[in-house]
Amino acid sequence: MFTILHIDNSSFFQKMVKETFAESGYRLIFASDVTSAFEILQNSTVDLIITGIEIKGGGGQSLLKKLNTSTFKNIPVVVVASTDSIEIRQEMFSLGVIDYIEKNTTFSKKLRSFINKYTEESKSIEKLKTMKIAVLDDSKMELNIIKNMLAIHKITDITYYSNPVTLMNSPEIYDIYFIDLVLPHISGEHVILKLREITAKSIIIAISSIDNYKVISNVLLSGADDYILKPFNASIFLARLLTNVRHYISLLELNEKNQLLETQSRTDSLTGLYNHKYIYSLLKDKTDSALQNNTGFCIILFNIDQFALVNENYGHEAGDKILVLSAELIRKALTGKDYAGRYGGVEFLIILSNADSTKAYDTALKIQSRINKIRIKEDQITISGSVVRFKKETPLELINRAENLLQSGRKNGLNTISR
Repeated sequence: MFTILHIDNSSFFQKMVKETFAESGYRLIFASDVTSAFEILQNSTVDLIITGIEIKGGGGQSLLKKLNTSTFKNIPVVVVASTDSIEIRQEMFSLGVIDYIEKNTTFSKKLRSFINKYTEESKSIEKLKTMKIAVLDDSKMELNIIKNMLAIHKITDITYYSNPVTLMNSPEIYDIYFIDLVLPHISGEHVILKLREITAKSIIIAISSIDNYKVISNVLLSGADDYILKPFNASIFLARLLTNVRHYISLLELNEKNQLLETQSRTDSLTGLYNHKYIYSLLKDKTDSALQNNTGFCIILFNIDQFALVNENYGHEAGDKILVLSAELIRKALTGKDYAGRYGGVEFLIILSNADSTKAYDTALKIQSRINKIRIKEDQITISGSVVRFKKETPLELINRAENLLQSGRKNGLNTISR
């Protein structure tokens, strides 16, 4: 649970902070002086400190100086003060606070907004812990510096490289790359170009002591997402890294949403098979390819028998269940290069890419046999179908031929497969 330590002499402001986060789910711990605050820090895991300036035990300045020389120096601190001036702000930020909020009518809103933003950053750090990172630098000292900066936040899934060739030849694709620009026998820019050929999605961050705008702009144009200067400032290093991670996460989420929308646009929502529009487009592609390459293929057209009676006697819910079960049985009978779609209300169209007429007929019989095992109470579900082979015709002509064959077969009785 996200834990906040609030240090303030005023019980009134302690109450305000408590009310501000009453429904947040955060754990709040209160202290009124520097000594009790450190006792709490020694006995509890604290994620964030909110402190006033006029607190017992030396004031906010004393607290911050003591924190900066303790094992708790990496806990972020927000100062909440009743007075506001440039001098006080500068002093507080120079002591390492991450925000300064004045105690006024908008105090609660600003504090809540900041905490929400900060917890989002914490989520980014948690995501960062799951990402694979590669660091390329020929300096052991620089490698250790980066290792220590990331270890503070328990980011440990890192592979360190001193040889650029070893990294470029590695089969591993990392989520994040840190690439030093000055390397033996090869430039970091060349490594970045090579990596960008391998992976378009990964984060690539150039690291260098070279502070020249031409160099930096050229490296960014070569495919780097960011450029961080040496010597590193730990806070800026992490902030820049998290900015890139947030962008990376946003792109991944956008891609996932786009893929979901694409799937939904071509999928029948009830059965999970392709919908009418998409299965027809696949059939058109197949006929075009067969005409161009002088190849053949078969289709099966199924129609569930007397489906209207099922809805009348047992309800639409039972009818939907039959469609879902039938679609699943059809899906299980197909190979990787075959396609199935819900062509109409109770019609299923199957495209068999590599089947001759005999094999397609056997497949139709197998599917029919499995669907015949579906029962509603004592009633058996039957399904009729037709099998036709492509004869250099349009998709619609092919489907019409299958439809006519199916209806012709039904004249001889239900639950028939015609070819």
